[in-house]
Amino acid sequence: MNRWMRTAVTAVFLGAFALPIAHAQEPPPPHVVCEEHPEKCEEAKARFEKRCAENPERCEKMKARHAEMKAKCEANPAECEKRKAARRERMQEMKAKCEADPATCEAKKEEFRKKRAEHRKAREASGE
Repeated sequence: MNRWMRTAVTAVFLGAFALPIAHAQEPPPPHVVCEEHPEKCEEAKARFEKRCAENPERCEKMKARHAEMKAKCEANPAECEKRKAARRERMQEMKAKCEADPATCEAKKEEFRKKRAEHRKAREASGE
């Protein structure tokens, strides 16, 4: 095999296998993101506290659910990691579908946004 052919084969291999693997890395944990971008963490905390001030009952439910999930993860870390890996895989599949067909993806996002807005209005109307 000549040098050109080896270079071409290497390029195809890197394009087909190595680059997708590099992009499939897990995102950094929240404490790393907070160390690198403290302003983002402060903004997120402020938004959370604002939502809690607007609806303390819902906030307590969210905190209870968070504590429950944390306890489950501490009790069975393997199961927790399995759940997180499945969620990451679903997100990667969704991202790949969006990259393949951005127009359909945007339409689905818009549909989701409308449904979420309707759900919020209904929840606010019921006093939840």
